[in-house]
Amino acid sequence: MKKYLSLGIAIGALVIAPLALAGNGTMTPAPKPMMHKMMHHKMSMAQRRAWLKKVQMALNHHGAMLKADGMWGPKTMMAIKSFQMKNGLKATGHLNHMTLVKLGLMKGWSHKKGWHKK
Repeated sequence: MKKYLSLGIAIGALVIAPLALAGNGTMTPAPKPMMHKMMHHKMSMAQRRAWLKKVQMALNHHGAMLKADGMWGPKTMMAIKSFQMKNGLKATGHLNHMTLVKLGLMKGWSHKKGWHKK
């Protein structure tokens, strides 16, 4: 009987201890979410606008009629979707790697040539 009583006390202490510690203000803060290591997180707003202006000028070179102002809007997104459809890419409206390669703004991989700038 004493074994079961001491076992019950030990289990009770394990259950109650975290609850008792939580009330004294010594809780550790929640971990911060990891930031994605993407290029645009390290760019200033002026750099982002300059980059988007280059994208808009490249889209205009391929037939879009955009104002190259560096501002992201519905016309820019529709021009990207249209460009992607014309070039056999998945029409997402986002600037992914293959879209930038087809626009000539980024290096791409070719099985015949290896890495190249289009």
